[in-house]
Amino acid sequence: MLQQLFYVYCKTQANAWHFLFQEETEMMEFEEFAMKVKVEVGKMEREEAKLHVFKKNNGGQAVGLSILGAGCISPVIYLDEFYRKYEKNESFESIVQEIWELFLDRKEKSGIDVSNITLWEKARENLTVKLINYEANKEMLAAMPHRRFLDLAAVYVLMGNGMSQQEVVTVDSRLAEKWGVGIEELDAYANSNYEKYFPEKISSLEEILMGDCGEASAEIEFLAVPKIYVLTNQKRIYGASAMLFQKNLNELAERCQGDLYILPSSIHEVLAFKATEEEPDELREMVKEINRTEVLLEERLSDNVYRYCYESGQVDIV
Repeated sequence: MLQQLFYVYCKTQANAWHFLFQEETEMMEFEEFAMKVKVEVGKMEREEAKLHVFKKNNGGQAVGLSILGAGCISPVIYLDEFYRKYEKNESFESIVQEIWELFLDRKEKSGIDVSNITLWEKARENLTVKLINYEANKEMLAAMPHRRFLDLAAVYVLMGNGMSQQEVVTVDSRLAEKWGVGIEELDAYANSNYEKYFPEKISSLEEILMGDCGEASAEIEFLAVPKIYVLTNQKRIYGASAMLFQKNLNELAERCQGDLYILPSSIHEVLAFKATEEEPDELREMVKEINRTEVLLEERLSDNVYRYCYESGQVDIV
């Protein structure tokens, strides 16, 4: 039953590639979609558009669109999420219009003042933290300041004014060196800003499924399993970072009146419930299966299961 709940929950999230019901239609592959967007946006802006390939978490890649000759450091619009909208049968024309309007908005708001990135006094105000898998990103982490956390790594990112994933600059060693700051200062500002800009959000899985699935979720007997909670932040961006803050886990452990099992749903959230006699091996197999079938490669956090000890305040891999 626990596996069924976890599976249904992941099906309801915006980062899932697979859908329960989808009409079979003739659709463009991503490469063709990106090239057509490049051409159409270039026509609308009357400038040459260019596609860029960026490395992402866990060995993934992202394709971004910029406009040459835009008169400033051009914002980069990542196309992956727009392709997912296209897969859900949103019209290509409306997607192109949305991308173009987003580009114009970004250019006006954040495409000009490069000092927001290059000057530490400005950049530190938008610095925050996210958790990624250590082993899967070991090569990339060699050129990035980071802090180990179990099998994960806390890395530092600059968020734009909109605090969205479309406005993120990952801090590498060259940028940190330009700022003249070390890991301690990066960590202090990033953690402080995370708690300020991304206040915690704890919801029961039952509440979320009832809201997202409607009548279909009524068939699930929630009383047959421990009460499960989704731990993230109010923006649901990099919400798994809540694991770094003891007060978040302690608050949830108080609700559950005991230790917690923590299941990594994605880099944006984790699931937690009162530690029971469930076999950790079975939980790990469940997490691994969900990661391979329902979570985007770049958003996978870990195949491990964690336990928060209410008495010691420590998180460990089980």
